[in-house]
Amino acid sequence: MIVSGAPVLFKSIEVNKIVFVTMYCAIMFFLGLMIALIDIPLIYFMQREIPDEYRGRVLSIGLSLGKMMQPIALALSGLLLNHIPAYTLPIGGGIVFLILNQAYSSKLNLEIHSKGYSVERN
Repeated sequence: MIVSGAPVLFKSIEVNKIVFVTMYCAIMFFLGLMIALIDIPLIYFMQREIPDEYRGRVLSIGLSLGKMMQPIALALSGLLLNHIPAYTLPIGGGIVFLILNQAYSSKLNLEIHSKGYSVERN
């Protein structure tokens, strides 16, 4: 997310608008690729480990929470755009996400036990 605001930061350098569009497209492509590399193994793991009678319920709750957050995020970003420049939203959001992720991951003790492997975090 932080990187998605980077093309605007280089606006003081005199380059063609095509360079900004190309840079933004490349950043979005790699962000999409990273999301796919995370989502596919996660969904595979969830489908494999969640029992059949609960799988639909668990996956629908997760998707519903994600869909409910989208309008809230759009409304909040619309309000913030009235007060701050547009390129600061993804940069600031990425920084806040990184800080929260680091703060809560140190408190989280995950133990994942599956049929063929186990992962423990110390």
